[in-house]
Amino acid sequence: MLSLYFFLIAFTFSIFGLISGYKSFELGGLLFTGIISVILTSISLFEFTEKIFIPTENSGSIEIISNKQDSLTTQDFIDELKNIQKKYLLKKYASVDKALPAEQQIHYLNWLRDNNHLTIEEYESKMNELLKKNNGSMGFISD
Repeated sequence: MLSLYFFLIAFTFSIFGLISGYKSFELGGLLFTGIISVILTSISLFEFTEKIFIPTENSGSIEIISNKQDSLTTQDFIDELKNIQKKYLLKKYASVDKALPAEQQIHYLNWLRDNNHLTIEEYESKMNELLKKNNGSMGFISD
């Protein structure tokens, strides 16, 4: 991408040089532009990096930069991070807690399901557990 920008800028200067009447820009400028563009394109192809973004809890993201040589190691690291993140989120938000309002817990479970941290079966199981917890009698109990 950098080589494309460089080529466009240098080519533009060469064209302006030709329009202005400077003959030295004619062949030398285009040749120089071409050589530098080929060099930069070669470098960018051999040094290709991939950017991977992992979303965080606070609407931010973790940026991981990977190159071709380390792609397997990087992917293993990302998988491990995602597993740790999933365990943390399930521990914090998927446990049924009598102290929290049911609506808030339903919201948590919906969010976990929507973001693929819970399977449909796990979601239904947690919802049944939550609804059974809240089915007890409320108020005064008569003997």
